[in-house]
Amino acid sequence: LNNLWFLLIVPVQMLLALVLSVLMDEKVIGKAFIKTAFFLPYVSSFVAVALIWFQLLNPSEGPVNNILKSIGIANPPKWFGSSHWVKPSIAMMMTWKNLGYNIILYTAGLQGIPNTLYESADVDGASAIRKFFSITVPMISPVSFFILILSVINTFLMWSNIQILTQGGPGSSSTVIGYYIYKVAFSNSKMGYASAISWVLFSIILVFTLLQWRGQKKWVNYL
Repeated sequence: LNNLWFLLIVPVQMLLALVLSVLMDEKVIGKAFIKTAFFLPYVSSFVAVALIWFQLLNPSEGPVNNILKSIGIANPPKWFGSSHWVKPSIAMMMTWKNLGYNIILYTAGLQGIPNTLYESADVDGASAIRKFFSITVPMISPVSFFILILSVINTFLMWSNIQILTQGGPGSSSTVIGYYIYKVAFSNSKMGYASAISWVLFSIILVFTLLQWRGQKKWVNYL
């Protein structure tokens, strides 16, 4: 169930990356620096990223909670130490880490959209929002499909950030199937059982991938 919760964050990550890519595709001062800044977390190790977010969301001394206290929130969330907030905390960290990679892919895809389409839309008096949903989103759909496949697979395989930050806790509120396999194999030394669960995970990923592959015929537009 925790894996399914994190899957719900994937569309949010994709939409955020697409919107930022479109904004940065315009004439923005320091565009190269901004893209590099977004991409740095992706090439950083999970350990470094996890430690940064652990300090940011530290319930007693973290800058996030200090800001919340300064604006009048007396009891800010415990983030990784709360069963209610641990999944949103991990989701924010994963979004921050993967956002740069998705932006790079979307930016490359945007370069392939013919300017004549936008020029024709301007002649017809289309608004920026209309052009986004009627031109950009359909034309960028092959890239969106690729990102969707990768994001779903990575969501099912995530475990190292869970191991570093929460060890599946509090309780089992952040335990995902990838971390459970790791725990069964290396903490409980049940290699056979872990191998069996791995095959189940492989089957789940295969089913999700096949469903997405069939569904892409309805919304992915190939030139």
